[in-house]
Amino acid sequence: MTHSIAKIIHDQGGTRAFADAVGAAPAQVRLWRFRQTFPRSQWLQIATAVPELTLERLEALEALAKPKVQA
Repeated sequence: MTHSIAKIIHDQGGTRAFADAVGAAPAQVRLWRFRQTFPRSQWLQIATAVPELTLERLEALEALAKPKVQA
């Protein structure tokens, strides 16, 4: 089941706790939550801090954040 970025951050104890766990600044985590995506450069740290976030789930979250292009 793929949750939203905001729910994942909330479930990990909030912005500050998630930032501490992944080694990022709280302002960066707030930006990720606003954009509804995790940068690929942080996936390793995020997957290490949140073991239930597998590569497949991270890819699914990224796909959800992509804008739908209408032809």
